[in-house]
Amino acid sequence: MAAMVQIPHHAREMPVDWVLLAAETEGMVLPRMAKVELDREQAEVMAGELRNGAQ
Repeated sequence: MAAMVQIPHHAREMPVDWVLLAAETEGMVLPRMAKVELDREQAEVMAGELRNGAQ
């Protein structure tokens, strides 16, 4: 559940969509040492696809 997700300090400047997408796809609390830089671009693409599909 998104309400239980703990956002790492380094993730606070990231788009909210990325944080929520990561929480949903991982199905768990985000690790403090998440691979933000490696996964961010892919996650943004996925979030864009989800938004496009929802329209």
